Parts: sequence; C-alpha cells; structure tokens
Amino acid sequence: PTMLSALVHGGWPADLDVVEKDAQRNLRAYLEDVAVSDIARLDDEPRRNPRTVTALLRSLARNLSSELKLTTIAADMRGVGDIQPRTVSGYIGSLERIFLVEEQDSKTAIRSASKVHFVDPALAAAALGVSSRQLLADLNTAGLWFESMVVQHLRTYMQELGGHVMHYRDKAGREVDVVVELPDGRWGVIEVKLGQPAIPAGAKSLMRFLEVVDDERMGAPSFAAVVTADGPTMTLEGGVTTFSLAALTA
Repeated sequence: PTMLSALVHGGWPADLDVVEKDAQRNLRAYLEDVAVSDIARLDDEPRRNPRTVTALLRSLARNLSSELKLTTIAADMRGVGDIQPRTVSGYIGSLERIFLVEEQDSKTAIRSASKVHFVDPALAAAALGVSSRQLLADLNTAGLWFESMVVQHLRTYMQELGGHVMHYRDKAGREVDVVVELPDGRWGVIEVKLGQPAIPAGAKSLMRFLEVVDDERMGAPSFAAVVTADGPTMTLEGGVTTFSLAALTA
C-alpha cells in the first residue's frame, strides 16, 4: 500500500509536501490544461480536440505498460467519435512533443510494438480518477502501473548514462519487461513484480530468456534481476538477483 500511495501521489516537486488527494487534484488540473491549452500552443501542429486528447489520456492509462496497438487505443476511444489509428498516432506525437508521454522501444525487430508510458505514472491515476485505495483493489492494474514506475526511474538513470530502456518479446512468446543497455554495449534484463510471491515466476521468465541469448553476438548480460515493491535483496537460483525499487533508488 505504501508503494501504491507513492505511485498515485507522484513525484512532482510542487506536490511533495501535500497529501495524495491534493496531489491528484493538481495533476488532474494539469491534464485539463494539456488537453485545452498546451497542445494548442505547439508550433506546426494541427488542431487537436480537447475531448479527444482527454479520451486518449484515459485510454493510455488503461493500457499502461502494454504493447501499444493503435487499433486497440482507437477502439477504446469510440466514445468521442470514429477515431482512426492514424489519428491516435498523431495525438500521441503531440503528447510526446510536450514531454507528457515517452515510448519504450522494443529490443527486437520482431513484433516490435513499443510501450507508451506517462513521464510519471501518477498521471495515469489522475486521468482515470483512481486513488491508491482503489488501485489496491485492482492488483492487475497496480502491477502494470508499478512496472511503469520502475521504467520511469530506470529511464532517469539511463538518461544520465547515455543508455536506453527497452523491452523484449520474440516470436516464441518469450518476453522481458525491461532491457537496459549502455553505450559501451553492456546490458541487463529486469522483470517487474509488484509482490514477493511473484518473484519465482519472474526469475523463471528471465532464465528462460537467457537460455536463448546468443552470447557471442550480444555479449553476456551484466545482470538479470526481479524488481519488486517491497521484496528482499538476495541472489536466487540461477544467478538472478532480486531487490525492491527502494533499493534501486537508494
């Protein structure tokens, strides 16, 4: 619950000393400004409908940490009219230009759909009006939003180091939540699990992926880890490590 409270509260500097309810109110006001004013101020952008922007923000929140399928988002936005995938792509591009959302590219060209994250997953909660108590009652969504929170922190570190944060899925269905890669070629893989009971499944998924890695072509990974909300720091069978997000950011 403490991690979910932090997730919903967000890390915006002006809100650090306010309670969750007030932080969320401020974020909702910010998203309203985005829909009504911010995108309209962009140079060389076509006119963007505020209702469509708001519908897109809500749809992206519902699909956070999932591979982006423009057709899925378009269908999810039918309440504001007949939205086409190309329209969705254009609107997402506008949101990227104002640094509200960022893409997490795929490491492989096969099934290379990217994932789109808000720059702070608290914005997803604001878009849908979800409190930490409500999020606790929906652990599937909580897990996906926590994954986005981990990506947010990793992206911050990788930007300082000149690295990249990606994900992986191949034609055999093997997938990894996060692949981090530095400019010198060093890389590592991470599975994100909200709760400690899911650590073994995360480690098994990583080991299944590592079995097919071509070390001669890619080089052996520097690490493989399962990141949790509040789990222990330890090395598991097979050399996979596990630690909490707090340990990553300490």
